[in-house]
Amino acid sequence: MQTLQFTHALRQIVLATQADQLVGFLSRFLAKGNFNITDQDRQTFSILLFESRVAIAELLKAEDTGKIVKALGVDEIYEPPRLARMLAAMTNQGQAAGIWQNNDYYREFFSFNNTIEWLIKVEKACSQLLEKDKLGETKPEEVVEIELADYEGTSVEIQRVTKLFDLLSNLHTNLARVLGIGDAQLKVVILDSGSNLLVGLKTAVDIVKLISGLFKEIWDKIKYGRFEDFDRKIDSISKGLTVTAVIQQQIENKTLDEETGNNLKYRILADMTTLVGIGAMLPATELSEQVDRERLLTEKRGIKLLEAGKEEPQ
Repeated sequence: MQTLQFTHALRQIVLATQADQLVGFLSRFLAKGNFNITDQDRQTFSILLFESRVAIAELLKAEDTGKIVKALGVDEIYEPPRLARMLAAMTNQGQAAGIWQNNDYYREFFSFNNTIEWLIKVEKACSQLLEKDKLGETKPEEVVEIELADYEGTSVEIQRVTKLFDLLSNLHTNLARVLGIGDAQLKVVILDSGSNLLVGLKTAVDIVKLISGLFKEIWDKIKYGRFEDFDRKIDSISKGLTVTAVIQQQIENKTLDEETGNNLKYRILADMTTLVGIGAMLPATELSEQVDRERLLTEKRGIKLLEAGKEEPQ
């Protein structure tokens, strides 16, 4: 698992479990002050605890977050008997003192809160040391992350890494032409390994959006098994893609002539198809649902446009 993959998954765990909200709520009861426990307090705690427990169950199903939840032992604090005892204490006690003056109650609340607080601290430390310090002043919207699959689990071949950068450079150049961004520069701000290779590229925000959108839209065609239906022909693959609509709009606006627009569409989709063929994909956290990415990419290994065998248009 790459360091950034770990950081992103850890952040997802903190957000999904509503860790900050839980700590904020429980801090009042652990401060050993006394106040009446209202029905609103009981309802808020029940909802937070229930939604957090449901989130843990979902996180355990995902490959990345599931490994981290188990490795850190976060799932252990959500054992049903513990949750039942905390809910019973909150329900049966009329004042906060009834919780912190009872050693059994206090121990349950303290250990639960302590683990959640620790999880938040770990996430903040990882985000700062492994992500923010690495990216510097780079804004998230200026970066697109691409993974290169490790097919056999034996590391990624240098030839595919070289091909990846060549294709991404070509793709960036052509998208910059489509958008009319003459001064766009492509920079590598992330290079992270751990089975798959993760590359983070910084460029103009509009180009980042188009690259990310292209990968998501092409991925949908792969995921739903429609890629073969199109016979890998450019006219069929281009249907429904945002970049195709952008190119057409530029042609209508006379920013691009029709021949140049069609050539750019060809080059962009040829590069995208080859990227899929060498195992390039968005990180799992960027996809709308969990699927076996490596299996699907392996099925498309080496795939190219049928037209790619022809002389490339000038």
